[in-house]
Amino acid sequence: MSRGGMFAMGACYICGEFFMFNPEIVPSIDGQAICEPCIEIVNRERVDMGLPEVHVFPGSYSPMEV
Repeated sequence: MSRGGMFAMGACYICGEFFMFNPEIVPSIDGQAICEPCIEIVNRERVDMGLPEVHVFPGSYSPMEV
């Protein structure tokens, strides 16, 4: 039995670049996905401000097994 993967492609809410992601768990703002490079920048800025990082679930930027 073969297993497939589910993923989506869309523009990052912050930078506008298109990227692939797991729509169920990717970090987002108001339902708009954020790419991995942007969430890394956001998290560095949050740490600098003394705020907790946005959690990035494993597999956020890879296909989800279905």
